[in-house]
Amino acid sequence: MEDIELLDAPQLHESAHEFRRPDVFRFAITKPTKKIHMIMDLAPMLYLRQHFPMTCPFLQDSPEEGRYELQIKVGNYLAPAGLTRLFPNQIHAVGDPGFRLYIKRGQNSMERQRVGVRIFRVVIRPIPTTQSISAHYPAKG
Repeated sequence: MEDIELLDAPQLHESAHEFRRPDVFRFAITKPTKKIHMIMDLAPMLYLRQHFPMTCPFLQDSPEEGRYELQIKVGNYLAPAGLTRLFPNQIHAVGDPGFRLYIKRGQNSMERQRVGVRIFRVVIRPIPTTQSISAHYPAKG
């Protein structure tokens, strides 16, 4: 971008535009209404601080040693539920039954979508020579 020209003209449908303040997980909604309460180990807490810095003021030490708590209202359960899948044994959802149900439904749907692992057998064969090719494919004539 080389140049910006500021136009001081009103926008079409300007009255319909509104600013929606994002929640700590960057979901822009009118007002955060869903409560989450998570207890986590050090790794998820550090992940939250790095990838979602707006959660920092809400992270607190838990009464359990080496654990941390996050209690906050959010606009969507998607990001916090994704964290519970990313760190399955290190984050525990407590409190709001709606959040726990959302996580449980997500885990059940992931189990239904899980695809079995296929194991392929690799066979290494020697590169065919002119003699072996002519033995398999005789010349027509």
